Amino acid sequence: MACPKLSFNCALTSLFDKRIVARHPDESSSFLTQIEGQLIITGHSLGGSVASLFTLRLLDGNLLKPKCRPFCITFGSPLIGDFGLQHSIWNSFFLHVVSNQDPVPGLFLPSGRSPPTSSHSQTTGYKPFGTYLLCSELGCACFDNPDLILGLLKVISSEVAGGLQDVDYGEILRNLKERAICKGLPQVGERFADPFSAGIIMELETIGFNQTKLLQHNIDINAMIRTMEAETRSLIQKNKASDAKKLNDIKRDMAHLEWYKKKSEMGYYDCFKNQGSKRDINVEQFRGNLTMYWEDMVAQVQRKPQKEGATFRTRWFYAGTVYRRMVEPLDIAAFYREGGTDYINNGRSLHYKLLQQWYEEDVKPPSRDKLDSKKQKVSGILTEDSLFWAHVEEAILSCELLKSQNCTLEQGKSSWDNLVKFEEYVMEHINNYAASPEIFSRESSFMKWWGLYEGYIDTCSNSHGSPLINFMKKRSYMKFSSARELANLVLASNLIDCAFTKILELKRGQTALPVQYRLYQLSSKCTIVAFVSSPDCTQYPLPGQGDLDRSPLFDFLRTEEYPSVSINRAALDLFTPLHDHLSGLTDELTRIEGQLIITGHSLGGSVASLFTLRLLDGNLLKPKCHPFCITFGSPLIGDFGLQDSKWNSFFLHVVSNQDPVPGLFLPSGRSPPTSSHSQTTGYKPFGTYLLCSELGCACFDNPDLILRLLKVISSEVAGGLQDVDYGEILRNLKERAICKGLPQVGERFADPFSAGIIMELETIGFNQTKLLQHNIDIDAMIRTMEEETRSLIQKNKASDAKKLNDIKRDMAHLEWYKKKSEMGYYDCFKNQGSKRDIHVEQFRVNLTKYWKDMVAQVQRKPQKEGATFRTRWLYAGTVYRRMVEPLDIAAFYGEGKTDYINKKRSLHYQLLQQWYEEDVKPPSRDKLDSKKQKVSGILTEDSLFWAYVEEAILSCELLKSQNCTLEQGKSSWDNLVKFEEYVMEQINNYAASPEIFSRESSFMKWWGLYEGYIDTCSNSHGSPLINFMKDRRYIQPEVDPFQ
Repeated sequence: MACPKLSFNCALTSLFDKRIVARHPDESSSFLTQIEGQLIITGHSLGGSVASLFTLRLLDGNLLKPKCRPFCITFGSPLIGDFGLQHSIWNSFFLHVVSNQDPVPGLFLPSGRSPPTSSHSQTTGYKPFGTYLLCSELGCACFDNPDLILGLLKVISSEVAGGLQDVDYGEILRNLKERAICKGLPQVGERFADPFSAGIIMELETIGFNQTKLLQHNIDINAMIRTMEAETRSLIQKNKASDAKKLNDIKRDMAHLEWYKKKSEMGYYDCFKNQGSKRDINVEQFRGNLTMYWEDMVAQVQRKPQKEGATFRTRWFYAGTVYRRMVEPLDIAAFYREGGTDYINNGRSLHYKLLQQWYEEDVKPPSRDKLDSKKQKVSGILTEDSLFWAHVEEAILSCELLKSQNCTLEQGKSSWDNLVKFEEYVMEHINNYAASPEIFSRESSFMKWWGLYEGYIDTCSNSHGSPLINFMKKRSYMKFSSARELANLVLASNLIDCAFTKILELKRGQTALPVQYRLYQLSSKCTIVAFVSSPDCTQYPLPGQGDLDRSPLFDFLRTEEYPSVSINRAALDLFTPLHDHLSGLTDELTRIEGQLIITGHSLGGSVASLFTLRLLDGNLLKPKCHPFCITFGSPLIGDFGLQDSKWNSFFLHVVSNQDPVPGLFLPSGRSPPTSSHSQTTGYKPFGTYLLCSELGCACFDNPDLILRLLKVISSEVAGGLQDVDYGEILRNLKERAICKGLPQVGERFADPFSAGIIMELETIGFNQTKLLQHNIDIDAMIRTMEEETRSLIQKNKASDAKKLNDIKRDMAHLEWYKKKSEMGYYDCFKNQGSKRDIHVEQFRVNLTKYWKDMVAQVQRKPQKEGATFRTRWLYAGTVYRRMVEPLDIAAFYGEGKTDYINKKRSLHYQLLQQWYEEDVKPPSRDKLDSKKQKVSGILTEDSLFWAYVEEAILSCELLKSQNCTLEQGKSSWDNLVKFEEYVMEQINNYAASPEIFSRESSFMKWWGLYEGYIDTCSNSHGSPLINFMKDRRYIQPEVDPFQ
């Protein structure tokens, strides 16, 4: 069921608008854009909610530098929004720290003792988002399952008595750091049938949520665990089958490349570069398959713990090295074939760098015996340095520059120095038998370099007799050729400590304002933005602040599945007033290149989360800057729409099992069970939750589980909304030995998936008894989670293969359509004169949907992986854009509309063009000469060309109109002069297809109007384009128009 809207808490948005947005709009924000390190945005209570909102705005603005990643940490902050917020793509940027004694995170949730409804989620609207670190006296645990978090917050909120007291999160964090994780954990050998359930239940117990307690609040933790287990098991099984198939495919593709290398007489590097046969085209597919496989493999190694990663590297060491030496030369060939320069710095993929780095760390220099052995086998070796051909290509460019008449003295000296170094480099490879004999093939690029270099040194005064020159001149090469723990990782990173420290600093100077924020520049590589809210915001909430509302500020979170997203009213009330004021902070963040942490405590964490979402959406941050939001004890801020956001991984929510604030807006955990717990509350967690207790901490990202745990916490914490000391909690957790004293679990669990979750829950005080008391069937939840994960993987695998085949087919249809369109395919489609034009409409829709999804995938990927993905699909995406966008333009103007570029152009076209322009250098003279020979078959390179043509036609028609004012006439004339210059530039660069000159084309229609106008007006001028058109030089487009 799709979520129709996205709503935020009105109190939070009001606070945000009035206190952050409306005041001093340029203060601090412009500084954030300069940050290159970690940026933490943090806040306590409603200050945390505002921090979350600010973080959302910051993330949406995309103003931060590429190396800056904001992270929002809230402490005891209430939920700020509904399902829409929970599905936000920035979930992983938020960490909400919640004590099980702090009811503030659940402040805006309905009473835990409310009568049951048919749709529990919808009656409250609120959903957690990001990661929740739930803390108790026993320890802490991380959760990101919104249902579980919501449930726990509800439990905390309903059980904490004595009003909304200020929980000392600093003390909580200190206590947790000083405790040994899982110390004193009861024996669990006879309690559980499977270890997955044990992990979750033990984490819950760690933060004070046993099954009895959970059942008292109608939370069936066993059912939740079964759901989670089913999802995970499905994912594992699918991965296992997929891995086996991938390995067979990779072996096959490598065998094809080895055969290709053997059959390439001029050397397989140059054979592929020149693309002279059909088999060269097939090799392109093998190269793409192998690269995709090894990029994934390297990414796996990077994600693994250090020791496991080292073992993995050792196991795949040989295969990875052979792949790099075989395939990277093909990447280099493609790069220089397209006119690129400096591959090492501008084109090399990260996975090649890492494979080479691991190789160099593990391999010792060859001994004499080993060299003798290599000497005997030299005829069959691969050149050991996979960058060899990149060095060759750069040496060729240096030679060509030296022989150029335009070479300056400084360029000549630099080029010569580079060539001398290249000589030494090549000779070292020859001496170590590290170069394949194919480099000496008569038509190879290396021999091309030698021909250029030999000719140069024979005629210049600085000729020298180096070892390589002697080796080559004597033709000596003729002889040569014969021969647990994401939570603990988070704690160890110090990011949480830094975030909460800045929250405390900000709170010490706190005024009566509902929410405050401050930017902290820790270093050039780390920046923190902290948000805190007034304790009154959570201790004395206004009526209706637990409601979920829509806000136009967060409409960007809407998707086809969730066309509307709702946000917690309290968070919105804090964030909305800050919105304009935060624009200055956002401007500062756009200059940051390091880590950006956005953090907040309580509702301050909610504001931090919202700000992070806004920051991520705006795409304003530099490529090397990615914000990360850490919240402490922050309430849930949104519904399903937020949970499904592509930014989920940007949020970490730290929650104490003594902090009821994260479940503040949830219904009481003691309500009778309903058929759909998630739907009856409305709120959904998003991001990762780090739940904490005296026993330890654990991370969760399953929204259903997190929601229920928050509900339990909220309903059970007594004493009102106390201020949980997350600082103390974090200190205690850091000082504890991870899993020290953990009982043997071998006899308790039959299934490791269930064991992991149940043990994690027990670590934070949620045993199965306690969960059952709150009607949480953790076994059922685990089964559901496992089934969903398995289903998703199987679906994605089948879908990807089918999509690729369909897209190839549709592109082939469009290419055929273009070839058969006599008046030009743009005008043919615009006029829709035949049946085939109608069919093209479906091809256009299919391709657009596919590439929109592809672009969205790139945006969701981590920075390095996204850049690699962009590079791999850059060519295909560019061809698609140049082929399909003109059809969109034709449809737009065919309906009588105007100004396509500003009013209609899709974001995915803008991004595809932006990535192309970032990666492609201006064409060289050689490349222009090559394009000149192929001009008859090209696509017009600027996919917006026809939009400019249509606007030029409108300008001509306006000029000839009797109703044209003087101002309109001047503007239209200026636009036409600019259009002339634009078209002439396209012609000079051979970037326009000859079909624009077809007799019935829109461009020739424009020329007819324009020629008639300039022939009759006094300001006629003889521009290059006018001369070109009047001389009819376009009749022979293969001829240089100026010759």
